Amino acid sequence: MEEIPTKIPQVSLENIETQLSDIDSHISFAKEEVIDTIKEVETEICSDIVRSKKELKEDNVNTRQLVRQKTDKVVKYAEKQLDRQEKIEKMIDDESEEIESLIEQNIDSEADEIEKDINKQIDKEIEEIESNHNANGNNNGTEG
Repeated sequence: MEEIPTKIPQVSLENIETQLSDIDSHISFAKEEVIDTIKEVETEICSDIVRSKKELKEDNVNTRQLVRQKTDKVVKYAEKQLDRQEKIEKMIDDESEEIESLIEQNIDSEADEIEKDINKQIDKEIEEIESNHNANGNNNGTEG
């Protein structure tokens, strides 16, 4: 067993410490790089989130404004349609009153004409009766 320790070469601890120090500095540098990269990405993500929230808020405001505008247009259109309908109903009422008045005038006029015709016919028949009566009346009121 005594031969084994003699076979192990002697290693300089300085080289190992230097190599360990180099490795440790590389690890530290890599850690710092990874941490810096994570921080940069985190900052970008936070900025994106803030920007997205702002854009979403602006979109919501724009959507609300658009909905208000469309609602106003619909209300104005409905009011316009209601005004038109009221005007049409008034026009129909006015025309129906005018037509009713014309019908009453026509009925009165036709009734007057019929009454005149009936009176003419009555007068004509009275004249015929009187003329027949006068022609027959020469016998001094006796029928015969």
